Amino acid sequence: MIVGVWISNDALFAAPIAAVTKVAGAWVAFMLFAGIYSVGSFVLALLALRAYERYSRGEPSKLASWLDRQAASPRVRWAKPLAQGGRIVGFVVASVVAGGVVTTWFIRYSGRRDGLVAIAAVSSAIFGVTFAATYAGIFRLVL
Repeated sequence: MIVGVWISNDALFAAPIAAVTKVAGAWVAFMLFAGIYSVGSFVLALLALRAYERYSRGEPSKLASWLDRQAASPRVRWAKPLAQGGRIVGFVVASVVAGGVVTTWFIRYSGRRDGLVAIAAVSSAIFGVTFAATYAGIFRLVL
């Protein structure tokens, strides 16, 4: 079911890119929809953060508590440099695959509280640019 929603979601949001690519070209479609989808994702990410704050009432989630316990464990010390090294790559991949809204929400859910607006902005920009570029490029080749 999740895969079906994901595919239909891509089809729904890629359709306007296809139309503009056919009429005005891939660069116009890319520039227009990269901006629209980046801003839209950013607004939705901020709304998701606000809803989560209301729901959680400032209490840490079970995931955040578990991550804190794991980070304090002596057996994890050897893995910490590896995890820190992959944070940026993981953030970019999550932003491309899951989008700015889900990535920002998950970062907050995992316990982070500071810099969330900047995280939402960067993640949403990554999502908007890569989504629009992917589909504008595909439709330029196909149409």
